[in-house]
Amino acid sequence: MGAQTGKGVMRVLLAIGAPLIIAIVWGVFGSPRSQVQLSMSMHIMLELLVFGLPSVALYATGKHWIGYT
Repeated sequence: MGAQTGKGVMRVLLAIGAPLIIAIVWGVFGSPRSQVQLSMSMHIMLELLVFGLPSVALYATGKHWIGYT
């Protein structure tokens, strides 16, 4: 999705950088074996961000039926 959104360098950043940043944030803060343990409310907020943001992005790009599922 990111590769189809931007132009030039922004296209590469969206296609590779955004998923990489989300994976790093999840690995550091959200995974069950992470070194940094968040409070339950912060962990739920992180889960909503990590798992909800792709749905919002799909909906924003016009893929409404995929965004709902």
